[in-house]
Amino acid sequence: MQAQMILVAGPYRSGTNDDPALIARNVQAMTEASLQLFRRGHLPVMGEWYALPLIEHAGSSGIGDPVFNEIFHPISRRLVAKCDGCLRIGGPSAGADEMVALARQHGKAVYFALDEIPWLTPIQRPRNIHALYHAHVYFGPKTVEQARALCLEAGQRFGVAVGRVHEKLVGPHPHWSCQLAFGTEIFEPFIAWLDENRNGLDVFVHGLTGDDLEDHTTHAYWLGNSTPLNLEMFRRG
Repeated sequence: MQAQMILVAGPYRSGTNDDPALIARNVQAMTEASLQLFRRGHLPVMGEWYALPLIEHAGSSGIGDPVFNEIFHPISRRLVAKCDGCLRIGGPSAGADEMVALARQHGKAVYFALDEIPWLTPIQRPRNIHALYHAHVYFGPKTVEQARALCLEAGQRFGVAVGRVHEKLVGPHPHWSCQLAFGTEIFEPFIAWLDENRNGLDVFVHGLTGDDLEDHTTHAYWLGNSTPLNLEMFRRG
């Protein structure tokens, strides 16, 4: 599969009563999806990136006025015809649903989740460049005991600090997880052992620098498959 130009379509005004804060939240959700597409090796686009500067330049006095309506949806209709696909995110939205319908009419790919879109960039494996690390072992209902045994053995073999086995979503993690805390002095043997013994479990590893957002993006590494994290909690701070 080659890199695709993918239109991210989600609610903009829908459900906001034109509240600027709620609209901004919708835009942020689409922007986050765009970032994840970029990191997967694709070229994301949003109609808002094209429309909003033109709407302002054309002298719009507010959302829904004639200038806004002249540009906002028509530019997305033209854009989707030039894209390779459309990613539909979020809740109800007549405009976003129209983009899906148009994408299908043009024979474009339509996606409803990031996990449907393949990674084209290599997944970054852990690197020993930080003083401290967390490794989060991901699991589900069918693999919780496997993960529990793995984390227990990690603590016994390497003296890593073993956190709770969370059978629920916590923090930014998209799966149930257990945290292992360790330092650079055991990085090489521990990561090698963890990779060899995870037996299909995915593990998210990140450095600890004091910047939560950077630690979960720039300093993020994976053993196994990567999964988009919920980073909103770090951006709110």
